[in-house]
Formats: sequence, C-alpha cells, structure tokens
Amino acid sequence: MQKIFKYPLEVKDDQIVLLPKGAVLLSVQVQHGEPCLWALVETNHEAIPHKIKIYGTGHPVKDVDYMQFLGTFQLYGGDFIGHTFGSVM
Repeated sequence: MQKIFKYPLEVKDDQIVLLPKGAVLLSVQVQHGEPCLWALVETNHEAIPHKIKIYGTGHPVKDVDYMQFLGTFQLYGGDFIGHTFGSVM
C-alpha cells in the first residue's frame, strides 16, 4: 500500500536516510522548526539507503548532478537557507 511518510532530517552536509525501495522523494520543508523529507512509499518494501545533501546559500556545491532537487528551507529566522538534494545510493 502506498502512503506518504515524513522523515526528519539533520542539518548537516551529508546524511543517509533509510526509505522503502522505490520511494518517490517529494519535498523538504520545515515542520515545528525541524527540516523534514516527505516521500511516497510502498509500506511493504524493504528499506534501502538514500543519500541526502544539504547546502547552505553561498556554499560550494558538488556531486549533485545525479541527484534530485527536493526543495529549499529556512531555519533560525531566515539566518540559514538550506537547499536539499537526494538520491538512491
């Protein structure tokens, strides 16, 4: 069965998030002061690692040519703007 699930993210350059195989990465936004990834998943599929990268505005960006842009979010009253990319590992 397909469902949309939320996955909290850390504010760091690179991280791995386990999502069901075939997950469709939808969006990254802030909820209650925390960046979160929303994905359309098949609940009965095995979990596999997905790489998530977050780049601040003005920071060097590398290795995102093969990744999907997931969205831009703001934290700390707009003092940090994060641009998020994701892909299957």
